[in-house]
Amino acid sequence: MSFLEKLIIQIEKWDNVNHAPLGLLYRIDGSQELEEYILDHFEGYQNSRPVRIGNGAHNQLQLDIFGALLDAIYLIIMHDISITIYWLK
Repeated sequence: MSFLEKLIIQIEKWDNVNHAPLGLLYRIDGSQELEEYILDHFEGYQNSRPVRIGNGAHNQLQLDIFGALLDAIYLIIMHDISITIYWLK
């Protein structure tokens, strides 16, 4: 089974469980519980505040990956590189 086939199966499994689109971030156990907490009792670099742990970006709509993806596709086309064989192995 190729990497791409495994990835598609995993995405379909997540979608069937959550009935939601693919999320931005996942924990190592596959869950999306990535709350962000503010630690008022800590000082950041040069006394900056607030100090946060976690990742509040998990529930945001992130579109920046599409720019990187288009750039990668452009570079592949410009250098006449075929990646199909790597994805299908």
